[in-house]
Order: sequence, then structure tokens, then C-alpha cells
Amino acid sequence: MPGTLHIVPCSKALHFHRIISLDVPPTLFEIERAVGGPIKLIAGFDSFIRQGELEPCFVFCNEHAELRELPPNTWANLLWLQALVRTHGFAEAGSPKVIRGPIALLWGDAPFFEALKYNKSETPNVPTHNSIQ
Repeated sequence: MPGTLHIVPCSKALHFHRIISLDVPPTLFEIERAVGGPIKLIAGFDSFIRQGELEPCFVFCNEHAELRELPPNTWANLLWLQALVRTHGFAEAGSPKVIRGPIALLWGDAPFFEALKYNKSETPNVPTHNSIQ
């Protein structure tokens, strides 16, 4: 069940980019550590292009990033807008809120992704109650 946690830092800290291979889905604590605090699921950020292939994913950011005045995350915002355009088309994608601070982007093989979906809906490991719209 191989999966990946890709920590995408905000633009001012690109040297902290990290890609971590996982055998099991991460815990809530591990995701919070990656983004520096309580997490929010980023609504509509459900895929990205990796090595020319569309990958399903879950993406989280710091719930208090705006309050803490964290800088915008240029890479995360670009990837998010691409996901919204893929889902809704260019005209309907709209202009989402700005993602600030680091993000935790999670993807993997089918069993890993299914385990993430299970955790997302059935356990407190990956909460769904907070999301950026």
C-alpha cells in the first residue's frame, strides 16, 4: 500500500520541499505537523498531474493560516486552480480563496487512496468538517 506525503511549502521556503514515502496513511498528528497546526481539507483540490498522469489526491492546509498571516503558497494555488479547471471547466472554476502556508498533498496506489478515503469518512485521522471553499 505505498503512498506519498508531499509537503509543499509556501513560496518563501521552497528549500523545505519534502516528499515522504509512506506504507500506511498518515495520522492526524503527522498531517498537522506537516502544515504547522490544525488542518483543513482543501475543497476541490482532488487531483494533480504527476509524470504526465492524473493522480487523485487529498490536500490539507493549516486551518489558521490566514489568521496567522502566513504567506500565500504560489505552487499550491496553481495546482488547486488546475484541479478546479479540470473539474468545472475554465469558465466555471471561479477564483477560489488563496491557500496560505504549507500544504500536505497525499496520493498513492489504489489501496492507499482507499484507506485515505476510509479514514476521511470513518475515523478522526483525516477530518472533513473544515474545508476551504
